[in-house]
Amino acid sequence: MFEILLYFAYILSIVPVIMLKSRKNNTGETFVIKPFAWLLVIAAFYEFFVTGILSIPKSVWFRIYGLLEFTCVFYLLFFLLKKKYKAYFYVFGGIYLIMFVLLSCGLFSISSLTADAYLLLVATLFVFSGAILWFKNLLTSLTVPSLTGHPVFYFISGFIIYFSGSVFLFLTADLILKNDQLALSKFWNLSIVLNIILRLLLIIGIWKGQQKSVQYSG
Repeated sequence: MFEILLYFAYILSIVPVIMLKSRKNNTGETFVIKPFAWLLVIAAFYEFFVTGILSIPKSVWFRIYGLLEFTCVFYLLFFLLKKKYKAYFYVFGGIYLIMFVLLSCGLFSISSLTADAYLLLVATLFVFSGAILWFKNLLTSLTVPSLTGHPVFYFISGFIIYFSGSVFLFLTADLILKNDQLALSKFWNLSIVLNIILRLLLIIGIWKGQQKSVQYSG
């Protein structure tokens, strides 16, 4: 089951980029997901060839991927909020970078999983805050008749599900690792499922954006 889910996630990782490159009528909302879509492709190839085939440890890659992931989401929200709420971006961007440097330098006696969990917690709070601001702007402007017809709704929903599930997973993984290896394998299955859900929602969002141009005025 683990390998089936994993390979399915790998396949889904390349679909968003294929969709973005195959159609020229991408709206600004679908175009803004492009950096994250390319990150998924890079991650899939790295994990399949480097981690899977060459069996190189994942700890360093997880840390780097987390930084790239945060950067892509930062770019997406910065675009969607039209460069508003600068204090929000400065605060979360600053906190994340400071924590990234401190945790990467090994100044604290914590495991790599726990360090990644703390960084993921900051990213999760950033995503939730950004989602609230985006929904607030959308409801204030009243320019979109239906959320389900808006591509960004699927992007935001995917990130909320993925980050909230992943932060819980990483915060508890270290404790489970010390007590129950079997339970940990089930948690990694959950991580893959969260990744699959994110990719599916991104695909739906890109498809929605390509089918109907939505004018965003957040």
